[in-house]
Formats: sequence, C-alpha cells, structure tokens
Amino acid sequence: GTAAPNSAIDPNIVTPGAAQRELAGFNDVFIAKLNPELSNLTYFTLLGGSFEDTGTDIVARDGVAVITGLSESWDFPATDGSLARHTLNNENGAQCGNYIHSKQCIETFVARLDRTGQNFDFVTMLGDSVADFGSGVDIDRNWDVYVVGQRLPSGASTEAFAVKLSANGETEIYRRNFAFGDARAFDVAVDQHDYAHLIGHVGSGNYEKGNPVGPFYGGNTDGFYATIDPAGNLFYFSYLGGSAEDRGYSIGLAENRCVYLGLETWSGSFNFSLPGVPQDTLAGASDLLILRHCDAGDPGALTLVKTAVPTIVETGQTVTFEIRLDNPGTWIAGPVVITDRVLLPFQPINVSGPNCSRSGQLITCTLNWISNEPVIIRIEAVNRMQCVKIGLVMPRKNTAKFQFADGSVREAEIEVFYRDCDPDAGVVSAECTTSSDCAGEL
Repeated sequence: GTAAPNSAIDPNIVTPGAAQRELAGFNDVFIAKLNPELSNLTYFTLLGGSFEDTGTDIVARDGVAVITGLSESWDFPATDGSLARHTLNNENGAQCGNYIHSKQCIETFVARLDRTGQNFDFVTMLGDSVADFGSGVDIDRNWDVYVVGQRLPSGASTEAFAVKLSANGETEIYRRNFAFGDARAFDVAVDQHDYAHLIGHVGSGNYEKGNPVGPFYGGNTDGFYATIDPAGNLFYFSYLGGSAEDRGYSIGLAENRCVYLGLETWSGSFNFSLPGVPQDTLAGASDLLILRHCDAGDPGALTLVKTAVPTIVETGQTVTFEIRLDNPGTWIAGPVVITDRVLLPFQPINVSGPNCSRSGQLITCTLNWISNEPVIIRIEAVNRMQCVKIGLVMPRKNTAKFQFADGSVREAEIEVFYRDCDPDAGVVSAECTTSSDCAGEL
C-alpha cells in the first residue's frame, strides 16, 4: 500500500500505460514488477477507490500476478462480470472515510493483473455479508484462485475463511468458514491435487481433524495447519502451539508432499515433538518457530516384492532373500518398521539395508521415511541341515511384515524350498532327525 494524501505519485515511478496512474483515495494498493537485475521497474500500477485500500499478498506465474487484500472503498473498481462489488453503496459507504466507521466497510478484494501491468483481467470483491479481509492467495494448475483470511461476524469474535474462485473471478467454487474465536487464516498454498494448505491461528479448541500432529488446543492462541480437499471440505486440522500465544504466518510446499510452516511463538513447550532441531527451547520473549510436516502418504500405493535365489536350497547352501519396496506415490512418513523372522532350517548370517539389524532368527529394519527411490533389503541365510542321507525337497514360507506409522500392516511372502534329511538314515543331532521335528537348535 502507498499513502500520499493530497500529493501526486512520482511520475517516474508509475509506468506509462499503467492500469491506474493516480491515487484514488487516502491509501491505494500498488503492484510493481522489477527487472531481473532489480535496477528498473518493469511496471508500477495503482489500484484503489476513495478511501483505504491495502494489498496483503501476491502470487505470480508466467508473468501474471494475482493479488488480494482489503478495501474500505465503496467505489473500489471491480470489473464488469466479477463475482461481487463492495456490499455498501455510495451513500452508506461514505462513512468508510471517517476515522471511526462500521466494520462492514472492510471487504476482501481479489485482482489479476496481466503480464504488461496495463490491464486487470478482473477485479472482484468476495461479497461476504460481514466484514472480511484476505491475507493469503494462491492459484492452482487451472488458474483457479484460493483466498484465505479473517471474517468478523459479530462482536469481538472472528473466524478463518477459505474461498476458491474460478479463474475468471466470476464464480465462487466453494467457501469454507471455520475455527471460530480469534481465528485467522494467514497464508495458503495449493498442491498438484488441488488440496489447499493453510496456516493461521485460532483462539479456541475442538477443531482437530484427521490424524493431527498437534491433537489438542494448548490455550491462549494456537497456530494451526489445515488442509481443505478439492470439494471444499476441511480435511485436516492440527494445532501448533503451547500454553502461551502462538501464531502461524507463512506456508510453503515441497515436491515430496512436505509443508514448511513459519510461526511466531511465546510458548516454551508444545503438544508435539521437535525432532532433531538445533534450538528446542524459547530464547526470548518470542521466537520464530519453523516446522516441516510431511504427509503420511499411502502405504497401499507401495509395491512390495520378495524373492529368493536359489529357489531350492541344498543342505549347507546359502540363499539370498531380497525385499524390494517401490513407491510410485507421495513420500510415506515413518517410522516404518520391517520385520522378517527367518524360519528354521534357515539361519540368517548377514543382512544389508537401511537401519537393519539381526538378532537370532529375527531381522529388523527401521525406515525414517520411504521416498520415491527403491528400498532394497537383502538377507543371506544358510540351510543348516546336516544329513547322514539327504531326503526330500520341502517347502517353507518366509514372510516380511511392514508396520507403518498409521498402524497399518502389509506383508510380502515367498515360498522357498530346502533339502531335508532322510529320517531313516540316522540321527542328525541329539535333538531331532528332521527340520519338522526341531523346535530350537538343529
């Protein structure tokens, strides 16, 4: 925003052909683009009406900019065919120029500026019947627009909102109001599946949804992280806070379905862990809190394959079991615990793989996450049969179990054959004559 009452904007700043070249009110929004060297303005344009108007967030793609913010101007220049204009007309809207005025003056605007900075593709209000102002904006792969912010429905109570608009700014696709009581959504980021990821703060509890990392309200004001599905339903809601005041301000997405969350905190402890951080205690009155949170992913999308070479194992011979995990979907959060109990007559002698160990017949591997790179675990085992005379080839099933962070379990099983002893040819050891008789050692 820029404020210069009774003054002209420097003509060297506002670029020729700009969509709006003069201040229209006390404070106008401005949108500017710099060249790559940051030495010159590619464009600078104003946007505003008769009173106070301020831009709060911007997103750009392919040179096109989408902006949101708040307007107190009844004549804010909404374009023809847009979703809505200011809810107040010129008569009722005149009060908005006073220092003290109705909350109904406050409206969220959304605008899209073309690549030249000379024309607005659309300028619209959201048309809410109560006061509201946008704090964050993003666009999806179809150029549909997502706006989040705060509503002021009555008294001192506030709530967070998320609105999705069509790419031309003419249609409301969904509207979601949530988290009453000193609540505000500050920022939004949309993923490739059209899920909207939100960060903000809330002053009351009982909104948790899904499997939240912060399952309960800590008190005072908590930050929050939430997601909204493509149909506009609240899909996930997690508190991010402690017993003091905590507020969320900024969110970013990574390609591996992880989100980065930026907050300010006055709390010394939280209702979630801070794993592996260089600073885990409050150092001052308030500190920055930077979190990375990853989607648990879908264990059902994994391809689990188990093989054995050779498939028939003679007495004293070694077999290599291989477990392979391929993940075509999003990263799967850990811990993922893989166990494989190698059954007699096979005795494991070596194991290779991430965080793998063996204890007797049991193999255990723990993965912090499963990325899109293949995971391969190899177990070498020996057929411990020692025969006076060899007997038949016998089957033995070998099963690997996968325990995921969400509690689900999957298995990979293979049948391998081993050479047994002929029970009529003499004893194998003092305890047993064939592997089927053996409860412990051979």
